[in-house]
Amino acid sequence: MNKKIIAFSVVVALVGGGALLLNTKSQKHAHETGPILLPVVVEARMLAVGHTRLTQPAVADVQALRDSVVASRLTAYVTALPLFEGERFKKGAILAKLDVSQAEADLQRSAATLAQSRLQEGTLAAELAAAESSLKAEEERTRRVQTLYKIQGVSLEQVQSAEAALAAVRARHAASSAAMQSYASLLQANNAAVTAARENLRYGLITAPFDGVVSQRMAQPGDLVTPGKPLLKITDTAAGTRLLVSVPETLHPAGLRIGDQMLPLTPWPEAGAQGLRRYEARSQDAALLPGSRIDARLVIFRSPEAVLLPRVCLLNDDGHSATVLALKEEGGEIMPAQESTHQPAHQPEHPGQNHHQPHDQAPAHAMVQPAAAGGHHRQPQSAGQIEAIRVTLTAQGEEGAVGSDAALGGRRVVCASPDILSRLVAGAPFSIQVSGK
Repeated sequence: MNKKIIAFSVVVALVGGGALLLNTKSQKHAHETGPILLPVVVEARMLAVGHTRLTQPAVADVQALRDSVVASRLTAYVTALPLFEGERFKKGAILAKLDVSQAEADLQRSAATLAQSRLQEGTLAAELAAAESSLKAEEERTRRVQTLYKIQGVSLEQVQSAEAALAAVRARHAASSAAMQSYASLLQANNAAVTAARENLRYGLITAPFDGVVSQRMAQPGDLVTPGKPLLKITDTAAGTRLLVSVPETLHPAGLRIGDQMLPLTPWPEAGAQGLRRYEARSQDAALLPGSRIDARLVIFRSPEAVLLPRVCLLNDDGHSATVLALKEEGGEIMPAQESTHQPAHQPEHPGQNHHQPHDQAPAHAMVQPAAAGGHHRQPQSAGQIEAIRVTLTAQGEEGAVGSDAALGGRRVVCASPDILSRLVAGAPFSIQVSGK
């Protein structure tokens, strides 16, 4: 009996203790507050109509606008190549020397042949003059005989004899004329041989046709070269350089930017790789070395009146359109930039850091933090104070995009990382930090 009473007492005590514990915990939870939804601190930027330029990175191939390959014009040994790669020269400077001993021998032989042929000129001229005189005399004699034959002063045999003699004289005259013509052709050929030998002798010394620089040596002293064999490749530095860039066929670049230079682009007449098109720009910058590749900026859009949409302010960008979150007339509480450095006592769920950047660059991400305790308390704003606007994009670059809606000029938009902007669309409260724009 006593055991039952003791067991019952223990059960009652346990039940009472449990009920008391539950009541205590219920009262404690009743006094506790729920989780605080921290506001998102974002940046607001004012969109303005003004001069806008969008660019993309590109790599340009540098080529010489004017270069030349210096080649040999005779068969000879190279005796001197005084210039090396990178060395500059003036117009008329000696670029190469060739052994001209064979050219000198050819010139002497051609000159001797010409002199010998000229010795025959007097003999052939005398023979031709004698043949012409004999021809005239025989023609006159034949006419007299034919006249006498008409009045029966001579016989037919005498007429025939005179005509035969005239034919023989005519043959000798024709032979003399042919010999003189052959001599004239031979004399012309010998003169041409002498001229060619003199030219070959002159080709033994190669001089620069313009001011420039040696870009490549293709031979060395002692090499045996033949006509057309390259010796040097030279570049005219005063003519400038050509810059070639390949861009997608869908782009129509307005220019090429190299440092502070803005260069116009023209289509290159040669076909490029599939899906690419080449463009040419020309520069007078002597610092650009032919054969090198340099970083450049392709200007794909330029307008004196356009609204630049910073990339950090775009949401759901599919390449053709994007969403911007514009503040309504009374929307959002402005948080001055200098007051945004206060660190909260408790870190938010997604902490971040808002870096101060130049006015033409967008921040990498927005910062999520609660309102500062003990300082300037900020009342979180609701998502109803923003307006999601879908904008058709006409051009895009690294700086951002340009939309077709000119009415965005003068509107203040919210800028942050895509996940922060998505939270705003989902209804997260926010506070606004004003940038320098």
